[in-house]
Amino acid sequence: MPMMSRGVGEFHRRRILISGLSNTGKTWSLPTFNEEAQSLVILSCPGETGVQSLPDDTDTMKSFYFTNVSDKDRRTAEWCKDALYDFDTMYKEVEKNKPDKLFIDGAHNLYELNFNIITDGLFLNGIDLKTVGNTYAAAAFYSRGHIAFGNRLKMYYDSAIPFIGITTWERLLGAQTGDEGGTGNKIDIGDDRYWWPSIPGDMATKVVGFFDARLSARLEKRCIHTSCELSQEAELHHVWQFYPKSDVAGVGIKGLTMTKAMQQKPWIHQSWPALQTLLRRTHNAKA
Repeated sequence: MPMMSRGVGEFHRRRILISGLSNTGKTWSLPTFNEEAQSLVILSCPGETGVQSLPDDTDTMKSFYFTNVSDKDRRTAEWCKDALYDFDTMYKEVEKNKPDKLFIDGAHNLYELNFNIITDGLFLNGIDLKTVGNTYAAAAFYSRGHIAFGNRLKMYYDSAIPFIGITTWERLLGAQTGDEGGTGNKIDIGDDRYWWPSIPGDMATKVVGFFDARLSARLEKRCIHTSCELSQEAELHHVWQFYPKSDVAGVGIKGLTMTKAMQQKPWIHQSWPALQTLLRRTHNAKA
């Protein structure tokens, strides 16, 4: 395997993860990444429901989405195979055209599609996997699902596309990820819970390691921008959280030295220029 020195070539690729609940600005913010003389492509994943938020095409920005089908069809392993094949075909075509930036919108759907294939339709039909086969069957299913999704993220990480961003939903998880992965660990309803990407089992926490920055899309009354009138008036506005605080875990920007002000108000406006300002302060400062 060839070795590379720090700061040469591929090192300056950017990989960004934006997670959040519905209507928190995940898709709405994507046009801010569109820069003059650069190409931006947005691929909305099969099953993604936020396509109404996709921006109109321009000379430098193109969006692609898949038409939705009935929920009954979507729950079949056969449809999931076709949908995943169509998405991967489109991704390869986009990668071949070498855009400057690519966003994959709603990547939690990719996990669900693949996991439904692995479980032969049981997952999206709501079948309790612990009731299938022997005691270790559920754990084996989740292990295969995590490996497959990890390989997919590694493929995006290794891509020659300079900038790839991914959006996912979020959900509350306990301090431990619970018994979804077949571990048998129960979470008490009184346990502390934190917002993580909406990926089953412990993959929700591991997924963060594939990205230079993980941001949580939120509505907050404060932000770090001193000139923001909404923050001064304590009015709710769309922000990205970039440092763990309160019930948000696993967010951060690799290589960023946090100031006291950042720790107190770890929220920036949902725009590429605002994020780029922080990225330029990291150890590998080419944003």
